[in-house]
Amino acid sequence: MDDIIYGFEVEHGKPASDIFLKTCEKLDVFPEEALVLEDSEAGIDSAYQAHIPVICIPDLKNPDDLHQKRCTTLLKSLDEVIEYIIKSNA
Repeated sequence: MDDIIYGFEVEHGKPASDIFLKTCEKLDVFPEEALVLEDSEAGIDSAYQAHIPVICIPDLKNPDDLHQKRCTTLLKSLDEVIEYIIKSNA
């Protein structure tokens, strides 16, 4: 499944959930079946509001406690994502 959604295609940008919900709609998946990889608190908020599980991979700063609680997990790099998904589905 490949598609691209641009910010101009939705009415509200992050932290609103429009972009993630539009993506789910285009891919014909329920939000609960999707997975978001994010590095920002605004992105975490956006995924959380859309009821999409979110993995945080911090870039410049770690999310605060509230945003960490909204994440499924925090990983150090994208390299860890596939292993995490495999272990989670075992």
